[in-house]
Order: sequence, then structure tokens, then C-alpha cells
Amino acid sequence: MIVNFSSYSIEELLSTKERMDRNLNPENYAELLLELANRKLLVLQTYGKNRAVADGYQNRWASVKHLFFILLLGALASLPFALSAKPSLLTFSDKWLAAFILCVAGGLLLHSLAEGWTLSHEGQVTFAGDKLSFSLIQLCLSFIFCLVLFMTLVRW
Repeated sequence: MIVNFSSYSIEELLSTKERMDRNLNPENYAELLLELANRKLLVLQTYGKNRAVADGYQNRWASVKHLFFILLLGALASLPFALSAKPSLLTFSDKWLAAFILCVAGGLLLHSLAEGWTLSHEGQVTFAGDKLSFSLIQLCLSFIFCLVLFMTLVRW
């Protein structure tokens, strides 16, 4: 007997996919995958490619308020380290290295804020899936970005 999955919610579909034995019920598993694909296509058509997150199809969530808060905490945490540094002149290669680190940390931070996901040692982390880990990763990136920026300004 083939199950009609059209009345299932996204959460129910994902839960059923995890529990279902694909070898025992290949027809139902195929129908389940088809229904998930149709739902994802509907979300992509409605909200656009960059606004769909695979785990639950949550919209991205970054806001100016969140960006300000993350950068403020990163700046407050890194400022004491930068102010304790002795002023000196940076060499040409030091300036390039600082610019490279700023681009990498800043780029990762902006990407995570714009897209609502980032990478960790456990794979992809989304705001919808794990708010605490996602925010901690952003805080670390903000700290690195602000620390290098302030140290460069102090030592220029």
C-alpha cells in the first residue's frame, strides 16, 4: 500500500524519512522523496534559492541589529588585547597579512550573516538548526576580525 504524503507537514516528512526503512518499503520511500522534492521546489520558487535552508526551509534571519550586536561583542572582547600592544611600525608583509586575515574573517562573517549558515568541524551549522553554535561561531569570527583590525590600527 502506497502512502499519500501530501497532507504531512515538513517536520513529519523529515521525521518519517529518518525512521523509514528504504529497503522494506521502496515505493513509499520513493513517494516520500518525491513529496520532499516537490515541497523544496515550491519553497525555492516562492522565496528564491538563497532563502531556502534545507532543514525545515527556514528563511535567512540576519538583520542589522544582529550584525551590530555581534560586531560590538567582538570589538569589546578584542579591544583590551589591542590596547595592551606596544605601538610599532608594520612592515609591508605585515600589512598584507593583516589585510588577508581581515578579508578571510570578515568574508566568513558576512557570508554567515547573509546566508544564515556557516561551517564547523561537525558540518554545516544553521541558525534554524542550532542557534547557540551558530552565534558562537559568529562571535569567534567577529573577535578575530576586530582583533586584527584594532592591532593593525594600533601598530600602523
